[in-house]
Amino acid sequence: MDGKKIHMLVVDDEKIQRDGILFLLKKSGLEFEISQCENGEEAYRLLKKGHVDILLTDIRMPFMDGMELISRVVPLAPDIKIILYSGYEDFEYARTAMSLGVHYYLRKPVDLEEFRDVITSVMGEVLETEKRQEENGKIKSCVRNYALCCLLNGTKNDQIQDLAGSLLGEKWVRQYNRIFLIHFEEEISEEEWKNAEEMIRHEADGICESVVLSAHQLAVLWDKRNRLNDFHYQARAQRMHRRLEDTLHRDCWIVAGEEVSDLLHIAEEMPQMRACLENRFWENGKRVLFFHQERKNALEEQYADGKILEIVRELAGQGDYAALQVVMQEYWDFHREKENSLLYSKFLCTSILHEIMQKSSIFSDFDIVSAVEQVYKSNRSDKVVALIQDVIEQARAFHESNAAKEQHPIVSIAKKYICKHYGEELDLEQLAESAHTSPRYLCRLFKEETGEGIGQYLKKYRLQKAQELLKSTNLKIKEIGRKTGYSSASYFCQSFREYFGISPEKFRNTPDFPGL
Repeated sequence: MDGKKIHMLVVDDEKIQRDGILFLLKKSGLEFEISQCENGEEAYRLLKKGHVDILLTDIRMPFMDGMELISRVVPLAPDIKIILYSGYEDFEYARTAMSLGVHYYLRKPVDLEEFRDVITSVMGEVLETEKRQEENGKIKSCVRNYALCCLLNGTKNDQIQDLAGSLLGEKWVRQYNRIFLIHFEEEISEEEWKNAEEMIRHEADGICESVVLSAHQLAVLWDKRNRLNDFHYQARAQRMHRRLEDTLHRDCWIVAGEEVSDLLHIAEEMPQMRACLENRFWENGKRVLFFHQERKNALEEQYADGKILEIVRELAGQGDYAALQVVMQEYWDFHREKENSLLYSKFLCTSILHEIMQKSSIFSDFDIVSAVEQVYKSNRSDKVVALIQDVIEQARAFHESNAAKEQHPIVSIAKKYICKHYGEELDLEQLAESAHTSPRYLCRLFKEETGEGIGQYLKKYRLQKAQELLKSTNLKIKEIGRKTGYSSASYFCQSFREYFGISPEKFRNTPDFPGL
């Protein structure tokens, strides 16, 4: 059993009897993982929750006796080995129990030699059962992989499908509902396939099946238990592609199929998916391709007026910015084909920006207004798309940074308050009040958590916002200072110069000057 301990459950309502069994087990020199219960009802609850190899139980117990426990356990765990031990007067019960599935019977008081012989025999049976199950598992795995390979490669083999059905059950073809077809430009070695499959299982939380189709192609079948919606599924495809190229250092492409009802429908899709892969020359560098038989109708319904805003609101609210990036890229591709007025397109883009920025505490009300102004002033869609993608990336980076740091809630509240009110006059008492704590405790905690004082953090944050305004707007320097919390223009210029070694005006006129 590869070093895994055999799990034994000892059931007896008398503690002295349980202690005696534990003593005999220790004397036998055999290694076990041992659990104890004082009645059948308690033992049955434990057996329903986890795996037990050997059940050693008395007959006479309160709530649920040994006979009822055995009658319930055998259907629940057919492979469990049962040892019954009791007094001489219960021998007739023991004989009946043998017909229920009891393997051995021990009489009280238990003899050490007899006990050791029985336990050794039962252990041998457990190990034999484990070995048989392992061999059957290997056979099933080989049959499954061969059957999947035949189906996905279009090889008609009724015999192997019948064998797969008899071993795996008829439901196995209904287990999967999505597929990734992964193609490598160069042949992949056996070791590289193993690394790729390990990474894939990790990305899919183990709820998938990977099948090697050729020296260049691998299929990933997604189990229905994943319950992925289209957006998360597409984000998974993008992330898996990056991980594969990073892991194997090879160029690869992924064709992600649409959701279908079962494995047979996936197999029917394979010729079209391979055709999609062959047509990758016209995809202008795209490495992740999404195959849909009726894609246009689906997109029309999916991205009807108003629905895109619901999708953006949901994904931004969940902090799933990877999925949001995929959705927005797909939406732009779809939107270019629609005949909308310039004004309506700008209205839609500003609405999308507003939804994303409102959900992230990194953006203030002024940031939102500034971004909306940039959209309405722009006459190029690629500039607007780049702006929205940049906002998503900023929100993603901020979200991931906060998630990784797992800061104290008080520090997090103080930071969010600064994000929202950095353009106003702020003092320590206001910040402490917003976090429901004392100024002194806030200062100490903030320093411990971030490595810098609150005043230093606020100054840095204000100057960072000033940088952005200098580059993205034509506002006067005095106005930028006021909007970032500096009532005095001269003090703003002095602070800016101390941090960057350059005046705000020179910074604005120096395109490649590094930021904060």
